[in-house]
Amino acid sequence: MKIAFDCHVPFSLAHGGAQIQIEQTKAALIRGGTEVQMLSWWDGARCPDLIHFFGKPPMSYARLARQKKIRLVVADLLTSQGSRNAWQRLP
Repeated sequence: MKIAFDCHVPFSLAHGGAQIQIEQTKAALIRGGTEVQMLSWWDGARCPDLIHFFGKPPMSYARLARQKKIRLVVADLLTSQGSRNAWQRLP
């Protein structure tokens, strides 16, 4: 099975929790014998069996994956800001 990872934040712009989570998940899957790559949206020839999206993809993203019959796994990253109650996020 070929798995492609995708995230809404480019690593080169925002090093941190998301990048660490993605790199550790990738390493664990590779150790288990799974082929993992970062999604290359510019390369239509490399079509994965499954996309593992870290964060919340837009619905249009999910629809496009479904149209191409690519399974989609969503791992919502609960950062310190995103995992707080609404009243805790207010100024």
